[in-house]
Amino acid sequence: MPHAPASCVQQPPPRGESPADARGDPRRAFRSAADIGLHRRHFHGGDRPAGRDRATHALSLFRHFATRNDLLAAFWHWINARIGANPAPHKLAEIVDGPRQTFPLFDSHDGAICAALHSRTGQAMRANTIAERRAAFQAALSTITDGLAPGEAASVEALAHLLFSASAWEDMKDYGGLSGTEAGETASWALEVILSAIA
Repeated sequence: MPHAPASCVQQPPPRGESPADARGDPRRAFRSAADIGLHRRHFHGGDRPAGRDRATHALSLFRHFATRNDLLAAFWHWINARIGANPAPHKLAEIVDGPRQTFPLFDSHDGAICAALHSRTGQAMRANTIAERRAAFQAALSTITDGLAPGEAASVEALAHLLFSASAWEDMKDYGGLSGTEAGETASWALEVILSAIA
């Protein structure tokens, strides 16, 4: 089977909307950031587009939000909605099927996903969602973890986070040579095996 391309290799940034054209609408500014500023090449070493584009992006985005955390939270929800991902599932079935549904979508938006994984800004965006994601996974998994010791329940939750994550998508593509579809099927299968053994 031929190997899928490495997921987060540097590629020339896609041509997108000019930052200057995105000033009036935060969604247009988000789209500009995703297409241009959030591409992994732009985050290498500086985490921001260079020169005049850097200031324009900052003005275009920050003018719509009271704080940096507000901006990061809004952008993270927007990019997940654009991709069609559900980072905070509320049902057990959503966790099990999550990789199967989501990993193929990551292939179509690999620039934004790689930026979320490897840039300081992307890591800050994800950090802002940790509490919400932990609470959602804990509640969704409670139907099979309620009878477990606290340490065992925490281990199950951690494995679910790992298998339903962009990091799992990246590693299975880069090290296993899998496509997003194959990686999603593999992660969902692993979740089914692990959780059925506990239930």
